Amino acid sequence: MGVFDPDYGVCKPKVRVSYKRDYYKIHDVRLTIDRQIEYTKLDSRGVGIYRNYDTDIIVEVKAGDFIPIEYLMRKFHFDRVRFSKYSRAILTV
Repeated sequence: MGVFDPDYGVCKPKVRVSYKRDYYKIHDVRLTIDRQIEYTKLDSRGVGIYRNYDTDIIVEVKAGDFIPIEYLMRKFHFDRVRFSKYSRAILTV
C-alpha cells in the first residue's frame, strides 16, 4: 500500500480523517459545516491503531469574488482562523 513519488519514494498514509459534512446555500453564499471529526493514526499496514475526536465544529464560508468581503463579514459573525483537519490529525494522534 502506498503511492510512489519520484522525490520521496513510496509514501504511505499516516492518518485518516473522517467527519460528517452538511451543505447549505444562502443568497449565493455556500456554507459547509464539518462535525464529528475523527482522527485515526494508522500503522504501516494502514490499520487504525489510535483515535482522537475533535470537539470543534468547523464552518467554512464560500463565495464568488463578486460578493464583497464586507458583506460576508457582516452576515457571518465567525472568527476567521486557519484550520486544517490533516494538520490537526498529525498533531493529535
